[in-house]
This record gives sequence, C-alpha cells and structure tokens, in this order.
Amino acid sequence: MQFVAETDALIIDLRNCRGSMDENTIPFLCAYFFNEPVHLFSFENREKQSLRQFWTAAWVPGNRYTKKPIYILTSGRTFSGGEELAYDLKHLQRATLVGEVTKGGANPTYPVCLNPHFSISIPKERSINPVTNTNWEQTGVVPNVETESRKALFETHLLALETIMANSADKKSRAKLDSLINQLENKSPIYKKVVFKLNGFKDAKKVMLVGSFNFWDANKNPMTFDGQAWYCEVTVDPGMVPYKFIVDGKYILDPDNPGTIKDGDYINSVIEVF
Repeated sequence: MQFVAETDALIIDLRNCRGSMDENTIPFLCAYFFNEPVHLFSFENREKQSLRQFWTAAWVPGNRYTKKPIYILTSGRTFSGGEELAYDLKHLQRATLVGEVTKGGANPTYPVCLNPHFSISIPKERSINPVTNTNWEQTGVVPNVETESRKALFETHLLALETIMANSADKKSRAKLDSLINQLENKSPIYKKVVFKLNGFKDAKKVMLVGSFNFWDANKNPMTFDGQAWYCEVTVDPGMVPYKFIVDGKYILDPDNPGTIKDGDYINSVIEVF
C-alpha cells in the first residue's frame, strides 16, 4: 500500500484469486480505503448460533488510500475471499467492478469425516453483507461493468484514465491524460482466433475447454462433437497459451499435443500463437 500510495487510481486484479489466506486479511486491506472503521461483513454460525462482525481496522501503518478511484477485475474463476473483497467494496460504493460474474462461493465450509476413506465439506457459516443482508452464494458477484475477463484490464485502464481526466481541472494535466488515452487506444490488444480439437471420446457426455484465455473457467467454453472429434473456437492473446480439456469432469492434457508447460504443481498443454 505504501508503494501505490501516490497513484491517482488503483486497479486490483482478482481474476485469478481463489480466496483469502485468513479471514482478517480483507478487513485489514480495506482499512486503507476508508477514513473511519466500516462494517464489512458478518459470519453467522449455524452450529454455535453466533454472529461475528468484521470491521475495517481503526489504524493502519502508513497512509490511507481514500478519495481516489478503485477498480476491481473479476472473472468466473474469482472465488471465496476474492469475491468477498469485490462484493464488500462494490456495495459500499468504494470500488467499480469490471469483468465477469464470479464463481459464487460465500459460505465457509468445514470438513466432515464420513469414514476412513471419505470426507465432505459442509457449510456451517454464511457470510452476511450489512448493506444487502445477503451474499453471493451460487449467484456470484455481478460487476458494475460486464466484459470478457481477459479484456478487463485494458478497458479498466481506459476507464481509470477517463475518470481521472474528468475530475481534473488543470488544463495541462487534462492534455497529458488525453494523450495517454489516445496512446492506449492505439495499442489495444490484438486477439487471434484458435480452434481447439480433441479427437475421440465419442462416449463423453460433456467436454469443456479451459485455459489462460478464460481464466480456467470450467463453465465458459463447451466443446461440440461432430462424430469424430470435439471442437471449440476461442480468441486468445498471441504468445504461449496453456490449456486443458475437461472430459466428463476429469481434466486431461491434449493427447495429440506433446507440448506442455508447468504452472506450480500443475502441468498443462500449451501452444504458441502468433
């Protein structure tokens, strides 16, 4: 927060965010965005019949980040704590959300052992927003500006510059911002159409395509079977494009493509697009 303290606008990219490491992380971060403590959310515990409130911290190290526009990028992969941050700031009218509807996981779950071989996760709590008195479970967080998630950063960058210029009364600053907007528009992303093909699997009921182009959203790009192979056309950014197929719920590499790339503990198929 000290590194970005002197910026004119802030873009928080949650398109690949799968959650928060700790329930107190979001209240601490959000404390920078308000001058006074603000009630962000509560956890209602069914088993304990209790309600825990979470407020922004009264004190933060360094300068706060108030009176400046904040934008949050979302995708269908954004989940759990990432959704909490987006939902809270949206309904407190402190951030503008740009991207796609999020995955929809609001209620904390706990593992329950069924037997020595199986366990299940069951929600014992639910998140409650003090503004809406509900949450985003199964519905996802709806952005203020809906657009394809991979285009969200470019469009938000433009939106931020336009907002800063609209709020500036200084002619030199406005002229500089107008020049930056023109430069950005002239460098708009170039996307390429690619047809992905998976041979065989004629008995499969459902095949999906996931990759960097859709932020690994398992529900976004269904494939079509023509009797011999499964097909799906998507637009991608030029460069290295990692991907996988999901055949009836099982993630698989492309059996006809030897090219792979490692991403943490995962190995994905990869193609290079020019």
